[in-house]
Amino acid sequence: MKILFIANAACIHPVRFAQYFADRKYDVHFITYVPPEELLSNVKIHILPSFFSNIFLDFFPRQFIIHSIIKIVDPDVIHAVYISKFGWHIIPIRKKPIFLTALGSDILLTPYKNPIYYIFTKLALQKADIIYAVSKHIQQKIISEYQIPEYVVKYLPIGIDTSIFYNEKLELPLSTPIIRLFSNRGFRAEYDPITIIDAVGIVFKEYPHITLTLKGHASERKQCEDYVFQNGYDSFIQFLERTDYACVINDYKSADIFISAAISDGTPVSMIEAMACGLVCVMSDVGGVSEWIIDEYNGLLFPPKRPDILAQKIKFLIDNPEKRQIMRENAQKTILCRGNWTNLMKQIENDYHNIQRVTEIAQ
Repeated sequence: MKILFIANAACIHPVRFAQYFADRKYDVHFITYVPPEELLSNVKIHILPSFFSNIFLDFFPRQFIIHSIIKIVDPDVIHAVYISKFGWHIIPIRKKPIFLTALGSDILLTPYKNPIYYIFTKLALQKADIIYAVSKHIQQKIISEYQIPEYVVKYLPIGIDTSIFYNEKLELPLSTPIIRLFSNRGFRAEYDPITIIDAVGIVFKEYPHITLTLKGHASERKQCEDYVFQNGYDSFIQFLERTDYACVINDYKSADIFISAAISDGTPVSMIEAMACGLVCVMSDVGGVSEWIIDEYNGLLFPPKRPDILAQKIKFLIDNPEKRQIMRENAQKTILCRGNWTNLMKQIENDYHNIQRVTEIAQ
C-alpha cells in the first residue's frame, strides 16, 4: 500500500504517523513545507518550495506541485494531518481516499480568523472519507458546526509509546528540597505561558523552594523572558530551547509537576506523556483535557486565565505530598489503559485497508 501524508514535518505527530507505517514496510511519502527536524527512515520526503515567502500566496503554486506528486506516486490513500493549510490541499483532489486528522486549533481557532479560512476548512472536512478528532470536544465540534455525518468523524487520540514514556520509579520521597514545575507547551498565545509565570510568582512568595522550567522555541519566547526579568522571577524560572523528541523523556523524569494554561486545546500529547511518566498534571480545563484528567484523582484542573486558582492548585500539591503520590500513580494507570500509541495506530491501519477495499470494489 502507498500512503501519502500532507503535513508539517516539523511537527512530531505526523512524523510519528509516517514512521509507524514505514517501519511496517508500507510505501510512505510525505509532502511538507519544511524538512523534518530528524531523519525519517524509508520515508520519501517531498519538500514544497516557497515562491513568495508568504504561506498563503504560496498555497496555490504548491497545490500545483502536489497534484504532480500525486500523479507520479499514485497513492492508495492520502492523509492530511492538521486541517488548516495542509488539510486545505485535499479539497481539489479527486478519486483518492482522503483521511484528515484534526489536532485542535485547526478546528477551534484558525477557521474563525478569516471567513475564507472557515470556508476552506468546511470544504476539506466535506471532502474527507474519514476524519480523526483527537478529542471528543473536537469530534462534536466538527459534527455539529460543520454538519459532517457522525460516521465520518472518529474520536482517536494520538497516544504515546508507553515503552518510552514510562517511569518505573514512582516511589520517590514524598518530601524533597525542591519542587520542580515544568511546561513544554511553548510560548504561543493560545498556550498562555504568562498565566503560568504569574501563578508561580504567587506561589514562590510562600514556597521559595520551587523552580519552573519553560521549554519551547527560542524565537517565540522573548516576550516571556522579558516578562520574567521585569518581575524579578529569573532566580526561579528558567527557559530551555526545544530539543529532539528523544530527549523529552528526560525532561519529565526531571520534573515533579507538569503545568499547562492553554486557552484552547485538543488532547495535549505532552500531557499524556507527562502522565505516563508519573507526573501530576495541573491543566486548564479546556477542550479535551477533562477527557483524561479527573480533578484530584489523576491530576488537577483550573479555569483558563486564572493564575490565582492555578497558584492554589500548585500550593495544594506542595502541601499534600501523599495525595500527589496517589495522583501520580493514577495518572500513569490512566495512560497505560487508554493511551497506548500502538493500539491507536492499528485502528488507522485497519481504516486504511478497509477504505482501500471499498475503493477497489467501487472501481
